[in-house]
Amino acid sequence: MKEGRERVRVALKNSGFHFSAKRITVNRVPAGVKKEGVGLDVAIAVGILVTEEVIAQEALSRCVLIGKLSLDGCVKPIIGSLVFGLACRKWFESLWSAQNGLESSLVDGVCIQSIRAPRP
Repeated sequence: MKEGRERVRVALKNSGFHFSAKRITVNRVPAGVKKEGVGLDVAIAVGILVTEEVIAQEALSRCVLIGKLSLDGCVKPIIGSLVFGLACRKWFESLWSAQNGLESSLVDGVCIQSIRAPRP
């Protein structure tokens, strides 16, 4: 979890975002399930940007965010975005995917939007 915290901090900093001095706590639930890899980094980074009021919370209503967050702040594609689209279409209206738009667009009933990290 410490590596994830550092990855998100560095990625946001390298994207031109500056944190306020306040402490940010991210609660990854359920606690009994081991979390590993970079799968949650995009959602955590976006959650921080919502907290910092860079992104409006309403803009993310009923959305799923997928992708790998790189240290330079870019969101990289993942393998299996089609599966994410199929799994999420019952509960979510849109799937935000990094460069997986073509694959994800094969799922009916889900609006696909590409994630692109802004450059300062």
